[in-house]
Amino acid sequence: MENYKITNKLFSEKEKGSKETVFALANGYMGIRGTIEFCEPELSGTFIQGVFNKGDMSVPELVNLPDPLSINVYLINEAGLQRVNFNSCNLLDFSEELDMRRGVFLYSVSLKTENGYRVNIKSERFISWKNKHRWAAKYWINVEKFSGRILIENTINNNIYNNSMNPLDKTNHFGHFRPLNFQDGIGMVSYLTDSNKKIIQMCSTVPENFRMNRLKYKEELNRPVEILCFDCDKNREYCFTKYGVIYSDYDLEDSSPEAVEKELNFFLRNGYDKELKEHRREIEDNWDRIDIKIDGDDEVQRALRWCIFQLNSSAYKINEYSSIGAKGLHGEGYKGHVFWDTEIFMFPFFLYTNPEIAKTLLMYRYSTLPGAIKNAFETGYKGARFPWESEREGIEVTPKWGMSYKGEKVRILTGDHEYHIIADIALSIYHYYRATLDNDFMMRYGAEILFQTGIFWNSRLQYNDSMDRYEIKNVMGPDEFHEEVDNNVYTNFLARWNLKYSAYIYFWMKRKNIRVFRELTDKIKLFPSEVDGWREKIEKIYIPRDPKSKVIEQFEGYFKLKEYEITKHDENGMPLWPDDLDTDELNNTTLLKQPDLLMLMYLMPEQFTFEEMKENYDFYERRTMHKSSLSPSIHCLLSISVHEYDHSYEYFKKTLLTDLYDNQGNSALGIHAASTGGAWLAAVMGFGRFYIDKDDMLNFDPWLPEKWNSLSYKIIWRGNPMEIEITHEKLRIKPLKESIFFKYTEKIFEATVGESKEVKIL
Repeated sequence: MENYKITNKLFSEKEKGSKETVFALANGYMGIRGTIEFCEPELSGTFIQGVFNKGDMSVPELVNLPDPLSINVYLINEAGLQRVNFNSCNLLDFSEELDMRRGVFLYSVSLKTENGYRVNIKSERFISWKNKHRWAAKYWINVEKFSGRILIENTINNNIYNNSMNPLDKTNHFGHFRPLNFQDGIGMVSYLTDSNKKIIQMCSTVPENFRMNRLKYKEELNRPVEILCFDCDKNREYCFTKYGVIYSDYDLEDSSPEAVEKELNFFLRNGYDKELKEHRREIEDNWDRIDIKIDGDDEVQRALRWCIFQLNSSAYKINEYSSIGAKGLHGEGYKGHVFWDTEIFMFPFFLYTNPEIAKTLLMYRYSTLPGAIKNAFETGYKGARFPWESEREGIEVTPKWGMSYKGEKVRILTGDHEYHIIADIALSIYHYYRATLDNDFMMRYGAEILFQTGIFWNSRLQYNDSMDRYEIKNVMGPDEFHEEVDNNVYTNFLARWNLKYSAYIYFWMKRKNIRVFRELTDKIKLFPSEVDGWREKIEKIYIPRDPKSKVIEQFEGYFKLKEYEITKHDENGMPLWPDDLDTDELNNTTLLKQPDLLMLMYLMPEQFTFEEMKENYDFYERRTMHKSSLSPSIHCLLSISVHEYDHSYEYFKKTLLTDLYDNQGNSALGIHAASTGGAWLAAVMGFGRFYIDKDDMLNFDPWLPEKWNSLSYKIIWRGNPMEIEITHEKLRIKPLKESIFFKYTEKIFEATVGESKEVKIL
């Protein structure tokens, strides 16, 4: 089981923040960063999915909650009182481990006090996947050659800030607090400044193999503090457990203090070991769905499992009123906002391993549809304009200002011009329906989103009378180095597809259920004449393509921009800026931040020939700076698609190690959730080369790196789970529910239910 473990045995102040991210735990409802209780954290973090607050910030952000892990240990004897932590003691030994198979974070430290005592502390922590409100931490303490008393100061620390490292944005999002003292522990009610909604946290500390007394309870700076004490014998190990529960007013169940205390009491009666056992069973059952096994490459195997573990942790217990932020539940980066990352990079993992979670992610977009309609109206358009950055309400919350690569204040234009997210969401609805045939979802929710996005694109198109074509001007494509461009191919292509598919669903729904169809179209006032207008415009939406060349111009005027050659790379293999480049002038160069046209080819490979994909890959790959963690996974996947295998493995490792090696330099702010999704994409749709063709048939065309012996994974297609195993010589597919047809190199094969169909790899 070593390949299910991430370990670190070297404590480093420099890497402390990124390690707190790497060893973080989450269950889709809450997340707690991998901090060490006896060490001053770089960035303490406890989060509940969907809990946002604006306060005195320019936009709302995911709230960093009071820290329920806060604990201090003191030794007291005739020599005096001494606190045990990294600051007042010498560090003798250290190790930390994330056991992904059990969903547990463990660490052990040995510290030497000023009086010469060696203190050995071990801890094990988990956030329950069985009961989403519960978390627990168990501690073992042994003080060598010490006799005296040990004091434990236990609190819920409300001195917690968002943006604690930035004095300009440092914010505590709570207006007031109400400490709670009860027989079995302490608690705190924290009230958000904007809404006065409350967060309730309670915890209870229980000795496992000895007696411990509560000496005192006090309220200090409006937070609860309890002092616990026990007598310590030489060399004996003492074990105690801290049980915790967290609720918020945003929960769909009762969140009163009485209900929270009742939940804590249930947890105490259930006990640590039983809860951990149930939690572990839930995680292990889930591993059976999601695991990807690589034989012959232990480093890559562990890193890939870390990626899919953390991605799964970001959504497992999620509800329809929240979604996965760009940094998961693992940090404050991007203010916890939801981007296109969710639909394009993370959604496929859930769609093909746990479709119910994929549906929940789409339901979040449905729950924010009123906000998207408001966004469109306020910017002069009709229909639904989903925000580039979203929080609970679906209102556009992209900050207006940020920092340039030179550290200077610059205007952020993504929220104003990156319209393609609207079609990205529509595309995910298409993929979900195609993979599940969930008619109920399409009728009740999906169709309404599709119709409203169709209405938006219809209002956004601009007619060019002299060219007799429809255009989309003043946009930003996925690349993001190039702002306010005209006729970005990615945007235009997906807008055209969005209108076409929305029109198809309009007539499909009319045939399928005329009553539901009339109710919906009357509600949103969508009439046949408007849809007929869509169908007329679709054929005239301009897609820049030169019939004399297979290389497609990313947007109008791109080929006229200044060329720069990328020749230098850093220690992580990431491109360095060309020597004579002014980064304020990126808009005038052919350099790309991340794939743009190539993103389109990944999303819609059936729309392009192999030769087109290959020539465009060769052209744009040489101009991509990979200044986004989103970039390497798509280049890995496409390089395999076009048989440019030389750099596929390198791109894969860059994706996998984004956070484990902190190769973007900002992992302290949380995981790169899109990169974790990209790791799954690169493994399954890249090396495993699984895709669906235009006839809705499963296709496989795998390729493995030389050092790999085999790759195996599981997917679900239309309710039918199946196992896929790939070696250098053979492809094996075993459907578990019903027989299937699939393609390999354009040949059709049948796999019989319960049996492996073996195909020789050419």
